[in-house]
Amino acid sequence: MNEEEFLRRTGRLLPRRVRQAVLRDLREMFQAAEEAGESEEEGLERLGTPEEFAAPFREGRRRILPQVLLALGAAMAAVGALLSSWWPRAMACPGHCCCAED
Repeated sequence: MNEEEFLRRTGRLLPRRVRQAVLRDLREMFQAAEEAGESEEEGLERLGTPEEFAAPFREGRRRILPQVLLALGAAMAAVGALLSSWWPRAMACPGHCCCAED
């Protein structure tokens, strides 16, 4: 399964009231993970199946928030870990900018 298939299957399972926002957030998360060097397969594995991901949204309001926050928190932590290792190398001065010696 690829990201688009995951989004399509998840969208069919989500309640209408949250579908658009959740799919938008997932797209942003996939993009951030890709920019941080995470493979599509790693991102999809972390989220589980579309059925597992959509389940908290379908179980009622009281149970949604903790599970969704946990899932999104874990996803963002993984992206953060990737960025923290990549960012310092990407931002290191290459020696041809304003801090280069004349």
